[in-house]
Amino acid sequence: MQLIAAYQSVGLFPLCLPYLKRGWEIQKEFNLASWEPHLSMQLETLIRKTLQALYENKELLPVEYEEWQAMYD
Repeated sequence: MQLIAAYQSVGLFPLCLPYLKRGWEIQKEFNLASWEPHLSMQLETLIRKTLQALYENKELLPVEYEEWQAMYD
């Protein structure tokens, strides 16, 4: 997550996507929200920031990331 934050800090949002996708998979697999809610919220914040920088609204979100549409609500 530190690498993602570093990329975001210099505006390299497209480079964040593969790491965020993998982090999301791990979050779901280990049910991170239940045993480490702070990390789960931190990951969701990183995802939200990246999505808002790359895609103005959820209609522009690629199909590959459609499960993140809730981040726009």
